Amino acid sequence: MENDNTPVISVIIPVYKVENYIARCLQTILKQSYKKLEIIIVDDGSPDDSIQIAKEIVGDDPRVQFIYKENGGLSDARNYGLDVATGEFIVFVDSDDYVEPNYIKNLYKNLSRTQADVAMCSFVIVDEHGKQIYDVLDVTSDGELYTGREVLSLMLKDLGYKYIVAWNKMYRSSLFKENRFKVGKLFEDEFMSTPLFYNLNRIVMIEEVLYNYVQRHGSIMQSSMNEKKILTKIELHTERIDFYKKQQDGELLERAKQVYCNWIVTTSSNVEILNQKLLDILQVNFRKNYPKKVYSIPLMLQNVLGYIDIRLAAYVKSKVLK
Repeated sequence: MENDNTPVISVIIPVYKVENYIARCLQTILKQSYKKLEIIIVDDGSPDDSIQIAKEIVGDDPRVQFIYKENGGLSDARNYGLDVATGEFIVFVDSDDYVEPNYIKNLYKNLSRTQADVAMCSFVIVDEHGKQIYDVLDVTSDGELYTGREVLSLMLKDLGYKYIVAWNKMYRSSLFKENRFKVGKLFEDEFMSTPLFYNLNRIVMIEEVLYNYVQRHGSIMQSSMNEKKILTKIELHTERIDFYKKQQDGELLERAKQVYCNWIVTTSSNVEILNQKLLDILQVNFRKNYPKKVYSIPLMLQNVLGYIDIRLAAYVKSKVLK
């Protein structure tokens, strides 16, 4: 039961060209079982009817405010929302996604119960019609507490992206006093996650599926790899490795190097988009970040071959190291 002492929770929803999805998104926010919300809709210069539809859906709900800005991308829109948010806690919802009725209530209940800095829930990936594409991406054992460093270690393993994304989480708003999303960058959640999580003492995991991520046909993140994405990924991996070097965290440093080298080998097999300049950059970065610690014989073989020639490693990996 909510009362005067129940905290306000800010919900930040960036909006850009989602006229086919915004109604469903907002309807699930307005119907949340937790009512004490500050709903911040950030119009990121959307050229379609998204905002008009949003206004029709929210009506005169006093919890909702609209912010208008020139188009600057998802990170910029989230940052605008953070600048005006007054809630004690923050959640992000992408405007083409939708959430379950107890999304905010259960995140807050677990965060409050454990006095954690962040609560994160499981999610499912669905198509534009709500049909499940992938199995549920469980975060881990229900109700367990982890340090930020432990979560970052999980991020460096298979399916680690389920811990990286911004939108299946509730944060204490104080975490964003010194942290903002990188403007103009793809993979903005990955850039943010390492410095945001590293020094946190308590992150609680919720096994319940509370968030539905809509995988849209033709969206930026679902489009194939290109030169811009490759260069941004190089920057991302380099920044993460430099962070762990600065922290003198040898274990996560070696894991980050191995993840980077794995990505380089996989990317080097994409002959359609790789020119010689990009191949040379990837080869130099593989040799520069060659891991000292190896966790398996297949990885050891991949790394040795990759040091010689990343395309040779990619070929052997595709034929032998499956």
